[in-house]
Amino acid sequence: FPSHDSEDGEKFSRIQGEVQGHCGLTGNLQIGGGARFRQNQSTSLNTTTQENESETSTGVESTFFQLVYAFPAMDRVQYTLEGLFRYRPYTNDETVGTNEGSFVLGDQGNEYSAGLGATYNFKSNNFLTGRVGYRKPGDELSSEIYWNVEGALAWTYVALVAGVDGVSSMNNDPYKDDPRKANYYTGETALYNSTLS
Repeated sequence: FPSHDSEDGEKFSRIQGEVQGHCGLTGNLQIGGGARFRQNQSTSLNTTTQENESETSTGVESTFFQLVYAFPAMDRVQYTLEGLFRYRPYTNDETVGTNEGSFVLGDQGNEYSAGLGATYNFKSNNFLTGRVGYRKPGDELSSEIYWNVEGALAWTYVALVAGVDGVSSMNNDPYKDDPRKANYYTGETALYNSTLS
């Protein structure tokens, strides 16, 4: 539930939830899908009336389909390929002159990603996994390289799992060097549509 408040009454909050399911079609192939729901609320001060005004956008932010394929293990190492496509069923209204357009639900444009994973299984049933991949998160956002490393120490009835993940931008925002950057009404937040380039 990301939110923030400022001294002049401006604030933004987001409530988000996701429903998803996954199914193993074969011993090596898994498919998944789901939908993400979101509500944004933004409150700002009307400088004319000196009263706070709120706006809300609510709806299905996206649906997704995912594939994961695991190659047969070689010794104690197993490699996987993963791919994801996320469909966003809306387009944001561009701000033109005094017409702000509607309050955005999120970043516009479909997302897709593809990656490779590798897992090493120790004789003691402990494991170490690494993943890396490419992601295009939307029409007006920079492509990214995502990565993740995690390991587990497994005992008979309990396991200790720890990991770290990250995202590195490829700095290819389509408006990075273009002063004619498209603007959208995002309320009191800079979360969406690369407004912090």
